[in-house]
Amino acid sequence: MLPNILVKNPDDILKFTLDHVEPTRSDMQALLAAGHCTAKYSDCGRFILYKYRKNIMFNGSWFDLPHSIMQCRGHVYSTASDDERRVVHAPVKSFNYKEFGWWEDVPLDTEVLVSKKYNGFLGNRTFLSDDEELITTTGSFDSQYVQMSKDLIARKFKPVGFHELHVGETRSYEILHEDDPHIVEDRNNFAGYLVDNAVLLQQREDVFRDPKHYFNECTYRTLADALEMARIDKGEGFMLRMQHDEFGMAICKLKTPYYTIKKKLMRATEKNLDKRIKECYDLHFANDTCLGTALVRVEQEKSAFLMMLEQERRRFIEECED
Repeated sequence: MLPNILVKNPDDILKFTLDHVEPTRSDMQALLAAGHCTAKYSDCGRFILYKYRKNIMFNGSWFDLPHSIMQCRGHVYSTASDDERRVVHAPVKSFNYKEFGWWEDVPLDTEVLVSKKYNGFLGNRTFLSDDEELITTTGSFDSQYVQMSKDLIARKFKPVGFHELHVGETRSYEILHEDDPHIVEDRNNFAGYLVDNAVLLQQREDVFRDPKHYFNECTYRTLADALEMARIDKGEGFMLRMQHDEFGMAICKLKTPYYTIKKKLMRATEKNLDKRIKECYDLHFANDTCLGTALVRVEQEKSAFLMMLEQERRRFIEECED
C-alpha cells in the first residue's frame, strides 16, 4: 500500500483523494501489528475502535505510512470474522495550515469554503439499526467524554428521531460541554453547542447546528481572506476546503493567533515557559493581537503564572487583554 501524499497545492488533491479508499479492518489490523495504532473493544465485544499512536503525531510520520493511518482516529469496525465493514465513519485526519507543509503552496487567491471551528472534542453518533445507536469519541466507547457526548446529544437532540439518519450513517459533533472547558470559550454556545463536522465531507452547507435554531456559517472566500479572518478572530479558527476537493479528504485547519498564543501559555511548563513566551511575542507582533499586555504580565509574573492551573491561566490571560 502506498504512503500518504502530502497536499501542498491544488494539483495534489486528486492524487490524495484517489489514494484514500476506505480501509478495511485488515488494513487497521496491519497498522496495529506494526505498532502504529491502538485498539479497544466495546464491552459487548461486537466492535473494535482504532486510534493512531501519539508518536505518529509528534514525529510527523503521517506521510511515511499507508493511507489508512488517516482514517484511524476513532474509526470503529465489526469484530465478526466474516465482516470487514467499518461501523463508525469518523472524520478523516486533517492538518493545520502549513503543518508538515500542508497547503503551503496553495495560491492565496484560491477560493475555499470557510467554516468556523469550535473548541471542543469530537463525538460520533452512529445508527446501528432502527432502534440502536452507538456513541463514541476519538479513542473510547465508555470514557467520561463519551458520557458528555451522550448527555449533550440527549439534551439537545432528544426531539430528533432516528428517522433523520439512515442506518449505518455516522454524525460527528464538536462537543462543547460545561464540564470540559478548553482554550477559548465559545460564550454564546457554551455547554451544549454541537457541530456536525461530518457534513464537511458530504459537501453540505448547513454544517453547524445551534440548540435554538439552524443557521448557515459557511462562506466561500479566498485563502488570503481566510487568513485575515483568522488573524483578527478570537475563536479557535476555521476549517477550509478547496472547491474541487470533492470528498473533503484534504481539509485544512486554520488556527487563530489568539487561540495559538493562549494555548502555548496555558500549557507551558517551567522548562519551556521562556521559549513559549518568545514564540508568543513573535506571533503577537506578526499579527497585532490583543494579547500584548497579557504577555508582558506573564513574563513579569512567571513564578505565580506557573503555579496556576490551566483554566486559571486562561482567566488571567483574558483579564489582561488589550
